[in-house]
Amino acid sequence: MNPFRNWQVLLIYLGMSMFYVSGISRLYSQEGDLRFRADTVERVLIHLKNIPQGNKAAPGSNGLVKIERRRFSQQSQTLDAMAGFSDIPVGPGYVISGFHQSNSQAFNNASELWGVWDNEEITHDKNEFIFVRNMPFISDVKVSFRQNNIANPSLQENDELSAYVFINNPSLLALRVRVTLMLKNIVTGKISRYDREITLNPSQSRGQAYFTFKAEKAGEYHFAAGVFARQQFNQWTDCWDWSGEPMFFVTTKHRTVKFSGYNWDVKAGFGNPGRNYWTNDTNHVWIDGRERLNLTLSPAENDRWYATEVISRETFGYGTYTFYIDAHPEEFDPHVVAAIFLYRDENNEIDIEFSRWGDKDNYQFGNYVVQPADQPGNQFVFPILTTGSYTTHRIEWSPDQIIFTSWHGHYEEAPEGRIIAQWQYAGEHIPKADGLRLFFNIWLFRGITPKTDKSEIFTIARFDYTPYKP
Repeated sequence: MNPFRNWQVLLIYLGMSMFYVSGISRLYSQEGDLRFRADTVERVLIHLKNIPQGNKAAPGSNGLVKIERRRFSQQSQTLDAMAGFSDIPVGPGYVISGFHQSNSQAFNNASELWGVWDNEEITHDKNEFIFVRNMPFISDVKVSFRQNNIANPSLQENDELSAYVFINNPSLLALRVRVTLMLKNIVTGKISRYDREITLNPSQSRGQAYFTFKAEKAGEYHFAAGVFARQQFNQWTDCWDWSGEPMFFVTTKHRTVKFSGYNWDVKAGFGNPGRNYWTNDTNHVWIDGRERLNLTLSPAENDRWYATEVISRETFGYGTYTFYIDAHPEEFDPHVVAAIFLYRDENNEIDIEFSRWGDKDNYQFGNYVVQPADQPGNQFVFPILTTGSYTTHRIEWSPDQIIFTSWHGHYEEAPEGRIIAQWQYAGEHIPKADGLRLFFNIWLFRGITPKTDKSEIFTIARFDYTPYKP
């Protein structure tokens, strides 16, 4: 007797692990790219119903059902359950529907997320059948904030933030949904919940719910998001568990330092470059007795590594920039990046970087860059065979060219025979002299933890700027 005859239902439970996503704009916003908890698991339930049509003696192939996860974009964090029926006896005459269950700790009442598939009848004998969610799901979450000094990405108490939850609606119906964004302060344990109702058009790929709120207390904030459909199913259609990384980080107050005659904001928070934690603690960023700026990359008690960055309050234009460095970049861990750069946005940036970019055998760890770096001819790499910790680096930025030069020792001009590297750039991406700020930082490439617990230090002994004269 065929066990699938007469509309009998087979429920098949399969475990499915959530997956990671890794990118944020460098300065003004922190966007997406947040990780799920590694131990979060969602189950997918598949319903197979036999309709007494087709070949009952040979309904299909044999074996088990397999659930495959899709290859998804960097922004996507939601389950897009795809079922590949390759080993279960199914064939023409079966109707398939399904939903998935979530064990989200953020939405503990969202145990059943309906509408992954509508009833779909199999009409052919292929040994694989793919069905994709047809109810609204979250495709991305972004948060941004803006302050009086927009170059400083640090948040402090009572700063205002904006967040977007982006929703895809693959259904052919217009749906009225409630979108929920929850924020949890890891320090205080307080959870804040925000709800917004929006209407999604049929087959809409980028609906959005907009939220505004204040960062009320200092601390590290994680998020969870969910979608609730009020039509047809009256159930949650998607929810994300608490993110494994902060959505944003709030400090009690900003910190500034005075160095080489200029004022510098000290960065605090979480985010790019490299998805790092940034600290403005005086033990990590300080001006020493010789008036030198010291930046560190160090592990802390909580097994995290903290990067450091300072950002000029003043803006700069064309001119000659000379940096006197006291450091041993050749001894840095391969994932450490130390950088000096002028920046307005991703397409208006001039960099001097020291890093092996994760490759311990990369001997050309000096790098001159005019962004965007992926354009041919926009960067130059070179080895640095140091004769000590003192090196000098210069950027000569004018309307029609940028000249980079590095030499051994601390000299106002490069002595004969001591030049490390020199490069002239005259391409189409020379930034206009329009409000670029100067940055110094040291951080971890891709946030990858070094193999040792050795702290790194990047010391800038002095910085000189001479404006350009035509």
